[in-house]
Amino acid sequence: MAPPCPPPELMEDLVAEILLRLPPEQSACLVRASLVSKPWRRLLSDREFLRRYRASQFPRFVPTTSIPPLPQPAADWTRAWALDSRHGRVLLLTWRRRLGENLVVWEPATSNWKELPKIDVGPNLSAGAVLCAVDGCHHLDCHGNPFRVVVVVSGPTGTVIWAYLYSSVTNAWSKPASLHSGMDCYIKYMERSTIIGDEIYFDMYNKILKYDLGKHCLSVMVDMPDDSWGNVHMLLEDGSLGLAGIRGSRLHLWSRKANPEGIDRWVQYRVIKLSKTIPINENLGQAARVIGFAEGVNIIFVTNGVGTFQVQINSGQVRKVDDHGSHASEDLLISNALHNSTT
Repeated sequence: MAPPCPPPELMEDLVAEILLRLPPEQSACLVRASLVSKPWRRLLSDREFLRRYRASQFPRFVPTTSIPPLPQPAADWTRAWALDSRHGRVLLLTWRRRLGENLVVWEPATSNWKELPKIDVGPNLSAGAVLCAVDGCHHLDCHGNPFRVVVVVSGPTGTVIWAYLYSSVTNAWSKPASLHSGMDCYIKYMERSTIIGDEIYFDMYNKILKYDLGKHCLSVMVDMPDDSWGNVHMLLEDGSLGLAGIRGSRLHLWSRKANPEGIDRWVQYRVIKLSKTIPINENLGQAARVIGFAEGVNIIFVTNGVGTFQVQINSGQVRKVDDHGSHASEDLLISNALHNSTT
């Protein structure tokens, strides 16, 4: 008996119409759709499809083009570290022999890169953020648009912090904004930032540093849920600032909300048990901790020293993604989550 004939392939126009109707609040669906076949990946990366998707007012599209190699200028960088990635750009901290450190903004989709003017901050540059500078942009295809960069610097004693703002329009850095805190305020080195409106948040171990983009000023958030140093801040689906941290064998999630008096406070909104899915044994040096968060797919990364796991916030599903538990692999894990997430 002859095998049944395979079903006819869908016409590309029909596939596009179907993909345009995928739930906008579940951006991971588009990522998984790009893995079906090469034609689907090409379709999801097509400029015309991006334009139609943007016109449909679905605001959360996840680019699916493969990432090209790091750009190599004429004078090769000896080393390069990713400080931040957002809106189709990557902020790199590079190092060259005899020239030292400098900042570079790279657009992987176009392979374009721009070396920023040097700022004299010595070895104390702690963290940074890169973002689109166009108001109202959906960031679906804003390559080549103006952008801004913010870097924060801790003083040698941790009692003074500076922030510098770069604009690609003027190709210049602003005068630094400074904060004399009078207390130890060390910024976590090369940790990811969280952006909500004009506010950019940086991790300070058991505190959070806030930079106001519109006012060019700094402040410190000290009213944390507890004294733990293992929390990671993140952008929640409702647009509020979130916080994730592990206490014992449970993943605790908080949200920054205004109380009836209009004062912002941390409110715990969920606790996820990890003991049955992630080996946790503090006596054996395997204390679990949160190391990162992937925006758009609501995935938290947890390591326990012997492996790294991703926790899907909405479902609580846990999956092991790395056998080594290396904090240095966080950027790669977050990138992979955007291409391989499951619900």
